[in-house]
Amino acid sequence: MLNQLTVLIGSNMRRYREKWGHTQQEIAEVLNLDAQYYGEAERGRKRLSLECLTELCAYYGIPLDSLVPVAPREAEDERAGLLARLQTILDGCSSDQLALICLLAEDVRDSAGPSAALREQK
Repeated sequence: MLNQLTVLIGSNMRRYREKWGHTQQEIAEVLNLDAQYYGEAERGRKRLSLECLTELCAYYGIPLDSLVPVAPREAEDERAGLLARLQTILDGCSSDQLALICLLAEDVRDSAGPSAALREQK
């Protein structure tokens, strides 16, 4: 199964390559990579190193977050606020209530699946 983040990065790499009218072979040469490997990276089947990604960004003159999605700072601030609010609520709960909340929280976390964290970053 392909990693969603790797697929997204590869899609972004392809978008910029096509925007500038380059072939996979040309970009692979810039990065000193095998063209087949670079093509696999664009399809999200292989990962490029951070060094290669930063070289690619320098070549196109774009910031790294144009290729690699980064969670905005506001999302981190919102998460911190929600955790503080939750702590206030939990402080007023009995042990039985806390046990129930733990079970519910685990169910919610587990039902969200691994892609929930990726959706948060978008």
